[in-house]
Amino acid sequence: MNTLMRLVMFSEAAFATATSSSEIEADLLSILSQVRRANAQRQLTGVLYYGEGYFLHCLEGDQAAMTEVMQRMALDPRHHNLEVVVLEPIRQRVFAQWRMRFTRTDHSIAHMLQQHGMTRFQPYEFSLSLVNALVEAAAQPDYQRCA
Repeated sequence: MNTLMRLVMFSEAAFATATSSSEIEADLLSILSQVRRANAQRQLTGVLYYGEGYFLHCLEGDQAAMTEVMQRMALDPRHHNLEVVVLEPIRQRVFAQWRMRFTRTDHSIAHMLQQHGMTRFQPYEFSLSLVNALVEAAAQPDYQRCA
C-alpha cells in the first residue's frame, strides 16, 4: 500500500509563444485541461495558483504517482526553476473533489500576501506559513476564486 502524500512546488511560467494576456489565458486553459486528465488517471487531486508569471502547485496522491509527477514536471517546457517546498505524508486529502482546482491572484490573495508581509505573488519568497495559508484557503468548499 502506498502512502498518501502532499507535494507543494513552485515554478516560473515559460509560455514560449505567449505575448499577450489572451495568449497566456489560452496556455493556462490548455495546461489545466491536460493536468486534469492526467490527474484523473493517476488519482491525484490538488490546486494550482497562477500569478505574475509564477505557479504554486499543490498535489495530493499516492507516493508512486508523486514520484512520476515530479519527474514529468522536471521535463515540462511550460515552466522552469521547479522547487519542491513540501513533500509530506498526509492522513486525508483536502482537495478530494478537485482533480486540479485553479486560482489566479486577485484582491483577496493580495490581502493574504500583505498579511504575511508580501506585496507580490513571488512564491520563491513565501514563508511556509503563507504556503500553508494559501493551500488551506483553496481547500475551503466556498472558496470563490477557484475554478
